[in-house]
Amino acid sequence: MPKLIIFFFCIICLCTDTVVCYSQVHSVSVKITETSNDSLGPWTKSVQYIDSLDLDGSILAQTTRVWNGTDWLDQTTEKFIYNINNQVLEKIKLLWNGTEYIPQIKSERSYDISGNVLQEVNYQYYSNSWVPSTKREYLYDQTLSRTTITSFTFITGAWIQSEQHILNYNTNQTLSSEIRSSSNGLSWDTVSLKTYSYSNLSGDLLHDSTFYYTSSGFLLQQIVHYFYVSPSKMNKTIRQEYYSFIYSDNDTSYIESELYFEYTLDIVRNATGQIIEEHGAQTRGSSQAWAFEHRYYGFNQAGEIDFVYNHEGTNLSTSINRQKLYSYPLLNMTYTSTGTSCIGCNNGKVNVSAIGGVAPYTISINSNLGSVTGMSIIYLPPGNYNFCLADDIGNEICHDVTILEYLNGIDKNSLEDSFNFTTISGSSDVMINNHYHSPVHFNLFDTSGKTIFTKAIAPGIFRLHVNEVSGGYYFYSALSAGFAKSGKLILIK
Repeated sequence: MPKLIIFFFCIICLCTDTVVCYSQVHSVSVKITETSNDSLGPWTKSVQYIDSLDLDGSILAQTTRVWNGTDWLDQTTEKFIYNINNQVLEKIKLLWNGTEYIPQIKSERSYDISGNVLQEVNYQYYSNSWVPSTKREYLYDQTLSRTTITSFTFITGAWIQSEQHILNYNTNQTLSSEIRSSSNGLSWDTVSLKTYSYSNLSGDLLHDSTFYYTSSGFLLQQIVHYFYVSPSKMNKTIRQEYYSFIYSDNDTSYIESELYFEYTLDIVRNATGQIIEEHGAQTRGSSQAWAFEHRYYGFNQAGEIDFVYNHEGTNLSTSINRQKLYSYPLLNMTYTSTGTSCIGCNNGKVNVSAIGGVAPYTISINSNLGSVTGMSIIYLPPGNYNFCLADDIGNEICHDVTILEYLNGIDKNSLEDSFNFTTISGSSDVMINNHYHSPVHFNLFDTSGKTIFTKAIAPGIFRLHVNEVSGGYYFYSALSAGFAKSGKLILIK
């Protein structure tokens, strides 16, 4: 599998060379579709879908790739932006052109104080700018238990009404009917009606019926029947398609409906109620091509679907595919680096800890210097390096590191949590935190090695005023009876 391209951010502690890398993306869910001409294979990779999720499980990005016989090729990706209530504010779809992702479509949503969608506006990317294309406006009527959704098309600089969708609800907030209309420029013309009926005992949906509208009334088009093995546990659906027509006899008009197509889907559940099999078959219709489908589900130890097998088609042609699904925390890392112990020594070291991904892990470095041992890079001379951490399925994360040279008995890279720094927002000053049990002798040097500040820092917090010091790179040493450390400090003026 190729590298997952996921943006990540790193916090660099200036007082030490410990780096924590993390991402808004907390975990990744992957679905790989493979196809075959036979139920036993061989299987050929086809499409890969990747969902990047945050800590709350919200989708931050959805990426689609296709298999070219050797590698996965990027196709599209969709990025999502949320408000503080975890509702989608913006969704952008981008198309991969072989070099970079190019914006294609954008959708923006706004909400009322109750969290209901008020408006959704869609744009197309044209000539390096977003051009409005369509929008939907939502109107909620609590008194009538009705929601009206009006669709518009942007034409020559103006929004023109195109369609209207009215949702009517029962007192228990279940959907009772849907009416769809189209605009003729002056008024709304009814197009179709869909009604719903429910069980009085369980509240489960029993039937939905779709009618299309003519000047003579509504004509039946489709009925779907729902059956249950227990409340809310559906075990069968039957979809029926109808021809409906109107005829007159002795000045009396009649509406007749004739069933011409029927499709039955049987659902098999396990003891815990999970769907494990679905079997569909055409039971009425054209004798030329009878449709069917078979679907089987597999589960991991956590009870999540991790495998789906599909066999569907007609008596004339069929398709077989399977889907593998797995999730894992995003690959991230922390590392610590240790400088050399003497001038001219080659014993610098980087220790890496993996977070997430799929074990086992491998470490690599962009240099012939040093040696990789397990999760460490050892025998490094002073210098700048780039190293990478990869997991077992090809995800990779890389970072730069500097191995500093021994100076005045101080290991510039060693980590001591008891003595550290924090910058002060809106100020160039530095807060020195001495959590050690005794005073620490602190020295600040410029890049030429000249001492520009020295002080014994008592246990506690000390604010270092650097108004007389220009911004840039500095080195420090911190000496106490129990430890010695040094490092790089960046002062921002």
